[in-house]
Amino acid sequence: MERLHPGIKGAFVIGAILPSIIGGAILFFFGFIIYLIIYKAIFNAEVTIPVKGIITYAAVFIVIVYVWAIIYNFMAFNRFGYELRQDGIYIESGVIGKKYNFVPYSKVQNIDISRGLFARIFGYSELCIQTAGYSGYMQRAGYPGSVAEAVIPSVEPQRAEQIRDFILKKSKE
Repeated sequence: MERLHPGIKGAFVIGAILPSIIGGAILFFFGFIIYLIIYKAIFNAEVTIPVKGIITYAAVFIVIVYVWAIIYNFMAFNRFGYELRQDGIYIESGVIGKKYNFVPYSKVQNIDISRGLFARIFGYSELCIQTAGYSGYMQRAGYPGSVAEAVIPSVEPQRAEQIRDFILKKSKE
């Protein structure tokens, strides 16, 4: 199994930051509201907001969420692999649930190579393999609205072109 280009580790971490901060803020807010409700229900007293405690709780919570997001994204990076087999391309991914995707060369209609902002910064390309009649879910393919049955999110630019040429050659045989 071939692995992803190491340059995507930076994009994985950057991609983990925003959802972690937003998710952490939402969870913190609801956690704090629940804390206030329970405190008032148990002690039946006027609720005073302990500012030092809130700041400490928020800092610890954000660090935990951020560290978990980074660990999860590194695990996702290490568990993604692809293989060019005799009859098709095989892609394996997933941390908690595993996804196995096999695309026969005979079904391939088009292969897009895209390089977005982060891809150019970190030096990798993304391969989007499209087939005829694919009616699955939307995947990121470099531009909105395209549907790809298989996506390899991080390959060296030269290797991406080699893979594209190899698959297109096999699909014509």
